[in-house]
Amino acid sequence: MNDDVLDHILQACPTSTLAALSVVSSHIRILAFPHLLRTVSLDRSPQGLLTFLNFILNNTQSRNVEDPDVGPRTEILGAGRYIVKLEIGFLALETTVWVVDRLVPVENEEYPVSTWAPILTRALAVMPNLHSIVVKDKVEEIAFHSPDFALALFSLPRLTYIVLWSVGLIASNHFGEAMDLRKDVTNLQTVKFCIHGDLEQLELTAGKGMGSVLFNTRGRLTEIDLSECNLRDLLHDEDSEEGRNKIKTPVIFPNVVILSLHCCDVSLKALASAFPALRTLIFGFSPFSHRDAPPQTHKVSFPSLVYIKGRYRDLYAFLASTAAHSHLRRVVVDFPWRSEYDDAIPAFAVTRALPFLKSLHFTLSEVMPLSWWKTLGHTLPHLTYLDVLLAAKATDQLDLLCNQVPRSLASVPLVYVSLILRGTEYVIGDGTSPEIQSLLTAPAIALSYARNIPTLKYIDICKTIDAVEGLISWWRVVRESSVSGDDVCVEVKALDAYEGRALKSWYDLEA
Repeated sequence: MNDDVLDHILQACPTSTLAALSVVSSHIRILAFPHLLRTVSLDRSPQGLLTFLNFILNNTQSRNVEDPDVGPRTEILGAGRYIVKLEIGFLALETTVWVVDRLVPVENEEYPVSTWAPILTRALAVMPNLHSIVVKDKVEEIAFHSPDFALALFSLPRLTYIVLWSVGLIASNHFGEAMDLRKDVTNLQTVKFCIHGDLEQLELTAGKGMGSVLFNTRGRLTEIDLSECNLRDLLHDEDSEEGRNKIKTPVIFPNVVILSLHCCDVSLKALASAFPALRTLIFGFSPFSHRDAPPQTHKVSFPSLVYIKGRYRDLYAFLASTAAHSHLRRVVVDFPWRSEYDDAIPAFAVTRALPFLKSLHFTLSEVMPLSWWKTLGHTLPHLTYLDVLLAAKATDQLDLLCNQVPRSLASVPLVYVSLILRGTEYVIGDGTSPEIQSLLTAPAIALSYARNIPTLKYIDICKTIDAVEGLISWWRVVRESSVSGDDVCVEVKALDAYEGRALKSWYDLEA
């Protein structure tokens, strides 16, 4: 087979297949080598991380070449040039052992950060094609033991995506200084970081630290994810004391379409001004949104926003403080709906505020009465996708969840339902009676939803028993009219996981 054709085939192979093919012959191993290194994920031990970094350095060469367009430059050859995506997980950064039911660091670390941080910096310098890097801990310690770490990253011209966990003041200052030196080189489009545990909050300003990183890349960024940060100075928030006392030019991120905030301090007015193209807004724990709650004379709007995610109370506060919601199509409630914290919020306030909602995700930690479900259905006249986790605490609740709930949703134009049923072994598992087990088979549940929701086309079902998540089964609804046309026969047919996942993603994101 021609090498060009074989190389094209190898591009489409997963890592496991590439590894298997590499032992077939030395020729295939040479061809597969660049593809094996394209995406690297390290999450075993610091020793494994150090071994990999030394492998890259030992198998990469550099040479000086004369480029007719730019003049003399350094060309990288060998292993380093093939790496496009690099992810360093928590377990690769610190040796841990299991104690009872959790991982804890060992007392005498054989490979502390000081032994491999400088080597990581050197290895990054020979990865000219690196597009994406994820470091899931120890960024502050890495910066302390290797001051050039940030500069090495921002010197990579193809780097567009960075995720940095545990950023402290040292790392923040290093990244700010590196950005000042390399702001004409870097092409960052996605920036995600969370702060070191020793900090309560990281103040972001335009000319310093991580604030400088965001400010100097604001014209290119498309996604930002921040944790425990104060953005008021960076965004020149008029609601802050400093913002009221100073007149500044607004800071705008014109191309950011995805913004995630967790425990951040900023006002909704500042966000609306700074992110005019925002399409996705994800709240972590966001008490700042409650400070903007009504009454307000002039509510802000996010004209391009189609998707919001957060706790129910934060979503309610956001919707109550903003205007023009007709374009919002997708909502994810990422904390159990109707928890004790939501008692003061009007029932169905979020769904009533979104008349054109098409995709809804939520979890119920308690079984709601049938009247609750009927009222919910009346507030969702355009919903086509529903992703819900239902918790059953007793067997007498199963008929409600499996039969009456879908019946109460008959008026909702659902096309796809994703259902997780959670309970104990003695409620939804093998510890129940044969009659109940027959009710809880995936085909039985799928058929019940299909018969009661006339528009339903697809459903996936998963049972979580005693916190152990089971396998997902995927189903297509088949409807056939009788010869007379008076009756409709409803069946469900199994789908393979690949097709099921593709359909689920398509209908969920169709909005």
